[in-house]
Amino acid sequence: STASNRVWISPMAPPRSGLSDAQARTELARLCAMLESMDSEAGEQMERLENWLRLQLTNAEMQTLGRHVRQYDMDEALALLRQSPGLARWRPGHPEPKR
Repeated sequence: STASNRVWISPMAPPRSGLSDAQARTELARLCAMLESMDSEAGEQMERLENWLRLQLTNAEMQTLGRHVRQYDMDEALALLRQSPGLARWRPGHPEPKR
């Protein structure tokens, strides 16, 4: 596991997601699909999206989401993603943000 080698970013420096809006929408949809199908690699997908998710979710939501995924409680993880106000604009069916 690489978790012990992870570099934690200072709270003073917000993480950059490195994803375009379109990529973020696609990757979030992929994560939700993986959780729906109980895919054991959902945790890896969540790690790929971690910096982006930290920009959208509260710290409490991130901790809860991580715990659900680690415990393979995919239904609860999916419910959190679907109910989080921070992810509302990224859900399928929500209009693209105006530029």
